[in-house]
Amino acid sequence: MKVRLRERPPPDGCERLVEVWLGELPLAVLALDSTRLGPAFGGIRRRAYASWEDARADALRLARAMTYKCALAGLPAGGAKMAIFWRDELATGLSRAALYEAVGQAVAALDGAYVCGPDVGTTDADLDRVRSQTPWVNPWGNDAGRATAAGVRAGLGAVLGALGIPDPSGGSFVVQGLGAV
Repeated sequence: MKVRLRERPPPDGCERLVEVWLGELPLAVLALDSTRLGPAFGGIRRRAYASWEDARADALRLARAMTYKCALAGLPAGGAKMAIFWRDELATGLSRAALYEAVGQAVAALDGAYVCGPDVGTTDADLDRVRSQTPWVNPWGNDAGRATAAGVRAGLGAVLGALGIPDPSGGSFVVQGLGAV
């Protein structure tokens, strides 16, 4: 079966909203928030969403956050996020390997507009399956967690600068959502 991309009208502020289908099976939703400064960077999140709409909302929210993170880090890139609407092998007949190969075909079809990486539910082995289909993947050996940490640090620095706090030493800060970073 061949992967099909279905463009959907994006909400205000988002450049593109793309659904990824394999035959009649909906696989994922991809929000390309911005490519104004360069390709959109963002991970592939795979989880058990309660609904297709929840996956879409998560992709949109996280893509916007990636745009901000890339801007704060000074990267020539925008933000994106792919949310795989969880389907298990028993329910769909599609193996995990085939799922990520299909995702790789979808990323390839975007011809460099989206450069994907890891996120919740996507392992290094899964990314290898994506890499088997496209070069538009976080390079093997590049520590995406390190890049994420640099983005978080840049964001924290921007917030402190806006608050007029030039020296954060001695301060306490809470950062939510760092995951494996």
